[in-house]
Amino acid sequence: MSKIGVTIVISFLSALVYPFSASVRPLNGKPTLFLNRIPFSPLIYCSYGEGRSVHAIELAKKQGVDLISWCGIDTWITRPGEEVDYSRVDAEIEKVLAQNPNALIIPRIGVGVPDWWLDEHPDAVMLFKKLENGKWVDDREAVVIGRRRAPSVASDEWRSATSEALKKLVSHLEDKFGGNIIGYMPAGQNTGEWFYYDSWEGKLNCFEPAFERAFRRWLREKYKSEEELRKAWNDTKITFDDVQLPTPEERVNASCGFFRDPLKERKVIDFHEFQNIMMAETLEEFAKGIKEVTGGRKLVVYFYGYIFELGAMPYGVQQSGHLAFHKLLQSPYIDVFVSPISYYDRGAGGIGAFMVPVDSVSLNGKLWLNEDDHRTHIYNRGREDEVKDHFLYNGSNTPQETYWVHQRNFAHIFPRRIGCWWFDLFASGWLDDEGIWENLGKLKKIYDRHLTFKPSFKPEVAVIVDEKSNYYLTQSYPPINAPLLFNIRQSLYRLGAPVGFYFLEDLAEGKVPKSKLYIFLNCFAITEKERKAIRQNCQGATCIFFYANGLIKDPSLNVKNMEELLGVKMRMKEGGLKGQVEVIEGPLTKNVANFGVDNILSPVFYPEEEVEVLARYRENSQPAVWAHWGKPFNVVYVGTLNVSSSLLRNIARKAGVHIYCDTDDVIEADDDFVCISARDGGIKTIRLRKKATVEDAMTGELLGIGVNELKLDMKNGETRLFFLK
Repeated sequence: MSKIGVTIVISFLSALVYPFSASVRPLNGKPTLFLNRIPFSPLIYCSYGEGRSVHAIELAKKQGVDLISWCGIDTWITRPGEEVDYSRVDAEIEKVLAQNPNALIIPRIGVGVPDWWLDEHPDAVMLFKKLENGKWVDDREAVVIGRRRAPSVASDEWRSATSEALKKLVSHLEDKFGGNIIGYMPAGQNTGEWFYYDSWEGKLNCFEPAFERAFRRWLREKYKSEEELRKAWNDTKITFDDVQLPTPEERVNASCGFFRDPLKERKVIDFHEFQNIMMAETLEEFAKGIKEVTGGRKLVVYFYGYIFELGAMPYGVQQSGHLAFHKLLQSPYIDVFVSPISYYDRGAGGIGAFMVPVDSVSLNGKLWLNEDDHRTHIYNRGREDEVKDHFLYNGSNTPQETYWVHQRNFAHIFPRRIGCWWFDLFASGWLDDEGIWENLGKLKKIYDRHLTFKPSFKPEVAVIVDEKSNYYLTQSYPPINAPLLFNIRQSLYRLGAPVGFYFLEDLAEGKVPKSKLYIFLNCFAITEKERKAIRQNCQGATCIFFYANGLIKDPSLNVKNMEELLGVKMRMKEGGLKGQVEVIEGPLTKNVANFGVDNILSPVFYPEEEVEVLARYRENSQPAVWAHWGKPFNVVYVGTLNVSSSLLRNIARKAGVHIYCDTDDVIEADDDFVCISARDGGIKTIRLRKKATVEDAMTGELLGIGVNELKLDMKNGETRLFFLK
């Protein structure tokens, strides 16, 4: 019997003696899934429905995948004294166990609200505003759920009733299936992913009376007295009882181009902060209830934290509810966070990016899971909606493409020792295939063999993002974070070296590992503590600061705040210009084409002293991208909202980063592992950090002894995984 088989047997034997338990605990410095005190590889099959999606449970079992995330389970608010019929819930769990009696299940529980409850609580129905013929009009229907009404997370009555319904369901499942359930995943709001309904639909949200009442209550807690509120809001007459939600006009306008002046617009800044805290507090309340019912022995899992992906929302990520992730990472009640792999450039030859600053999740002791809902070559060609979805999200057309995409996605998680579940989203049999599971089974064996090894993932490039800076942005369209957070991942993943993704708070707290290159994306509002930490923790490194980084040091919005950060005298010009730049030929711009965005930048910032100019704004020939070499760190300022991978690669190389590959392919690596996923076909050269014996991780083929580089003739989308010894 294999070591993993012995582990499973021991796990189930121990369950006969002790109540079944699941937890996330550190192992070799990384948060690790433990089942009955034994570490498990966090690789999971996920689906719902009938037929082929259910049959795939059996295929997963053959490859040692007993962990199952199962959807199709709901809980509803009920009237007082009303008995709940759990027969449908039981049938879903029994469906899984019929295929694999040893399955260890995470039910995904949709939190539903019946119409009668919304009728009785009209103030708790979400109220949107949308622009029609130049006027803002009310809208109480959520498009994403079929033009139905949706509950407000700010409603005390909704949270209380939903929490009780969740606890009753969990108690039932524990009593009946507790030995087969390892955790619970409440799912609510937009697509069950806990960002506000219709955030992608071009509407402003959270105008309902319940939200206004909760906002007033939160302001009382924050400011303690009306004197402090008046001082902060620069309003000598405001009282807590007078507070109203910001109007649409207040939300889509700002006093300084893209940015809100804290001295003039604190009301809207506070509102956005509250929008996100309200969502996080709701999730934590539900999680606490689940932990109470299970005695803390089961996991609580949530979708959350998609700062990169939701940066492209029409009215900005600040109204998403997903900007309190760092706060939730401190919660003792939540163990695991999840998001899908980015829907941007995810097919064969694509980047398969994370939606979140994934490496900060591990730094704060939580386990991260990717939802790998890649559209495989198996899909229902008879369903028009599924065919459209398949091509919209870069689905694979051949078995080989499917295997390559799964391998690339695995390479993102394996060096980090995080996890994933493979999801048949439409429950139509995307994963009901022996060949797919043989490929996934090989990947699981790799993870199993290395599960207890100390990870050696040490990226020399650290990408830094900030949640609070989004509160200071206007909600005008288009949002600047669409290119700066969403699209820029294309360049970050293709710079030729592994990259770590972190929160600014973790850099300030000294948690981010020492790097050679720091890339600050949306860090517009940087506190004094954070500035001091940047000066201290980034000493001797190179720092790339994007447009307007450091402009705000609350309560001050002033170009001098940027001067303090960049170490260069700056000038701010109000008005705007297009963010397109023309590259100036030089050592750092070798093989770099012109780049930029069509967004109008407002305001614009120029250096007022001598710097090394790398690119100029196309409209006025003023310095747009420039470098200043000195202490405490080298500075590169990018005065637009994106950058080419080739420029990043040149800067990284000058900063001393080891560049594995000079072509725009995706690289993941640690001391003992390298993966390359080819953007296009051709000869690829991988330069290793040191001489090594190289083995193909999927086939075991020996490719070289004592070599320091590999030359590969690769096809478009091809992925190769290697062990280094």
